[in-house]
Amino acid sequence: MTMTSQDYETVANFNLIAQVATYYCRTQRDIQTYRDMNTPVLEALSIKHLMHWKQELHELIFNGLNCRERLM
Repeated sequence: MTMTSQDYETVANFNLIAQVATYYCRTQRDIQTYRDMNTPVLEALSIKHLMHWKQELHELIFNGLNCRERLM
């Protein structure tokens, strides 16, 4: 069975979403770690990173990376 170009794009998007979700989860743990360590500067920076990864996930899930049909 051969995969089409669209199949490869779907797999690539899925893998990218999984990787970004991992970053998002790690950043959530970092926030709690910095909160426990009472380091508000690092906690605030991690919250900023969390918002970045949240936005990336939103874009990938709803717009996709390789969704040319939607862009045209």
